[in-house]
Amino acid sequence: MMELVELVRSAQAGDRDAFGVIVLRFQDVAYAGAISWLGEAEDARDVAQDAFVDAWESLGQLREPAAFPGWFRRIVRKHADRHKRRQRPMVELNDWGVAAAQPDALEVVEKEELRRAVQAVVVQLPDHQRLPLTLFHLDGVPQDEVAAFLDLPVSTVKKRIFDARKVLERRMSRMAKQHIESARPSKDDGFARRVDYFIALREGDVAAITRLLDAEPSLLSLRKSYEFSGDEAIPRRMDAATWAATTGHVELLELLIDRGAPVDPPEGESLLHHAIVSGAHQAIRLLIDRGADVGRPAGNQTPLHRAVMRDDRVAVDLLLAAGAKIDDVDHRGRNAADWAALKGRQALLDHLIAKGARKPEFPVRTPRLRPLSGSDRKVPVGDGILGHVLDAEGRPQKGDSSGDSRLIPASVDRPVPPILETGLKVVDLFCPVRRGGVNAISAGTGVGTAVVVPQIARNLAAEFDARIVFVAAQTLDPELLFREWKTMLTDGRLLGEHTAYVLAKLGDQDSYREAAETGFAAADAFRSAGHEVLLLVDSRVAAAPGVGRFLRSNVSTTPESAVTTLCLASVPYGDASGAFDTVIRMDGNRSRDGLYPAINPVQSTSQLLLGDLIEEGHRREIADARELLRRYYEHAQEPQKVIEGPVPRSGSLWHTDAATEDEEETWRLMIRGRRLDLFLTQPFHGTEMFTGEPGEVVPLSAAIDGCRRILSGEFDDLPEEAFRMVGSIEQAVEKAKRL
Repeated sequence: MMELVELVRSAQAGDRDAFGVIVLRFQDVAYAGAISWLGEAEDARDVAQDAFVDAWESLGQLREPAAFPGWFRRIVRKHADRHKRRQRPMVELNDWGVAAAQPDALEVVEKEELRRAVQAVVVQLPDHQRLPLTLFHLDGVPQDEVAAFLDLPVSTVKKRIFDARKVLERRMSRMAKQHIESARPSKDDGFARRVDYFIALREGDVAAITRLLDAEPSLLSLRKSYEFSGDEAIPRRMDAATWAATTGHVELLELLIDRGAPVDPPEGESLLHHAIVSGAHQAIRLLIDRGADVGRPAGNQTPLHRAVMRDDRVAVDLLLAAGAKIDDVDHRGRNAADWAALKGRQALLDHLIAKGARKPEFPVRTPRLRPLSGSDRKVPVGDGILGHVLDAEGRPQKGDSSGDSRLIPASVDRPVPPILETGLKVVDLFCPVRRGGVNAISAGTGVGTAVVVPQIARNLAAEFDARIVFVAAQTLDPELLFREWKTMLTDGRLLGEHTAYVLAKLGDQDSYREAAETGFAAADAFRSAGHEVLLLVDSRVAAAPGVGRFLRSNVSTTPESAVTTLCLASVPYGDASGAFDTVIRMDGNRSRDGLYPAINPVQSTSQLLLGDLIEEGHRREIADARELLRRYYEHAQEPQKVIEGPVPRSGSLWHTDAATEDEEETWRLMIRGRRLDLFLTQPFHGTEMFTGEPGEVVPLSAAIDGCRRILSGEFDDLPEEAFRMVGSIEQAVEKAKRL
């Protein structure tokens, strides 16, 4: 144990050789634990490798070196659990009247292999054991009938079946052991070398990578899942060259290209695309110098499209200078200038037009800044009014006051809206976020939270010039965490420039509380400077003792600016504690059905919808819409009630005397409920590179208008697909014309 303690201490001091010894000592233990939780040898090896890389990066958080074995076991279990959660869930389509999908091909193959393995062992059993076992277990014949068939006592049949099962267990156990042994890490030094390679990549250790590639050139093509953010449902799987291009490590990238890494891989996105998304200008220059194809599309978009999406003029000029065609179009027929207009990049649009780009046929989108709610009337303020009496209009009744004057920040006739508009229809309609309040988003893994939260932050930064303060437990290298935040969206550069991180020590409750205090102080300073602020608090910090009470008791809001808190927290259903003004509930079923953002409009709640702080029309429309969706979801559980087509009307070809009023009401319910359900989806800025559709920010007034008109039946005859992934209701009407 003393030797292990010294090894851990040396590794904590940065000695990778010492950590290599730890890897050799614990590699089989990690693999055995992973395979016991996962069952698959290759999956277990991947999980064990990831666990060692995680352990290396987290060693500084281990206070007692002697506790390494138990601490490391928990890391292995964490990665095994994450691996399980990332397995693609089965989508139940029967609820929608759609035939179930065929079994997964790999699953069929695995079951067939298992069947053959069992059959091979059964065949080797002696006749007096094989026949009773086969009849009973494989053919399902009751034991008394087996006994009658074989003309044997039932007790004899039971004994032979028992003996056969024991033989089967022993032989299958040996087969399982051989299967496990075949992938045991310690059978060679390949496992430890791979762990060392991954750690060297994360640290940008070019000398170590050179040494490892000399020993095993095949490492060059090795791919690994890299987690940039602890909340990512699906981490990025990439090889070393892609990692170097993504992180902008030019020296490493140059080494890997020299060793044979293709500049333009035959499949997937090119290294140039990855470098552009990350804003890695030196890597872009290197790749262009090494002959990267500047016009190669990825996700139906060229590198120039991606550079414009990110508002990266440097990358744009580098690509154009290298011969990129300025009017190449994506699969929607949009060139780079079109995307500049769609993203509101006026300066970049002018630059592209000056370079010869075709002008867009539509206007440039402009930010939807929150209108001032105050008055143009000035009143005296400050110490100068002390000792003076002011009339209703702010004039001194006797003598002059020497106070400063300022515009009235709020007006009775035009009060500051209590809603902080996020631009997401489903949020602003059904669970509006209270400006200056403490709100929560309740979710698990794999439902899109890691996209929804940055999307809300991006919208506030772009539309209101808001500042984002993110308070979280440090689970990864801060540099990687910040890089992920900046590269997650096509507007990531803007998001990165408007965001500050406050990171707490993982597992340290005192550190969590201190981080909450630090984050709030930073947020309040931004508020004092006149900025809207979104204070994001991750689940670990939010759950720390006293943090929730601290945030609720330090609400910071004025008419000009406010600190709005959004906690990533698990909130029980039916929670009546009043801890949160709004609870946004993510929904796995909506995620599996591709209804993004995957937010449940019925189960999400907001205290704002219960009071009189928002307009009565909004409250009434949402009450009606929520009831419609609730009934629609209930009916949709019965496939025979899912109806498509126009609502039957008296006097129309669809109306029959046999149709009862209840049947017609059900028809209307399904038609309008389905259309409203789809209307609550919308394109995200974070998916523009994959879908080719620009992200939409929908004003609350437009969201209410669309909801009201769907409820009224105005669009009953429009095809339902027109409502999927649009912004305003007008866009749905235009989309219907193209269907």
